[in-house]
Amino acid sequence: MINCEESSCENFQVAICLHCMCRLCIYHIEDHQKVLLNKIDELKNQVNQVNIILMNASNVMVEERKADAKKCFDWRKQKIVEIERKYNEMRNSIENRQKTLENLELELNQRLKIEIQQPLEDMCIQKSINVHLLDSIQLAIETIKKDSEFLIWNSQQ
Repeated sequence: MINCEESSCENFQVAICLHCMCRLCIYHIEDHQKVLLNKIDELKNQVNQVNIILMNASNVMVEERKADAKKCFDWRKQKIVEIERKYNEMRNSIENRQKTLENLELELNQRLKIEIQQPLEDMCIQKSINVHLLDSIQLAIETIKKDSEFLIWNSQQ
């Protein structure tokens, strides 16, 4: 018979540990099993600690992602407000420029009719030529031509 492999034990071996192939007596196999069970418990505790670390890291990542997503959403919202404001300013500027040009065009057409066309028609109907009126009409034509130079669309305004 072979003795227990535990140091200073002279009992006969009764079992072989399949984990380490150690031959032990009945007393030492029980102690050996307790050591292995303690090691298993220690490993379980380590697994639980690692699991907690991973869960905490995951929770932190989720919170940081949510914070970044909120920042992104808030930034987008702010930019949309800025774009809408600028768009409205530009649209109002375009509409105001259009109204100004329409009013100028209307005024020039009225002046053309009143200061030039009507007096010319009157002279043709009456078959009477007034030199001062012709000079006045010529001056009105030049003024309206000059003023019509402002009838351009200027995107910069």
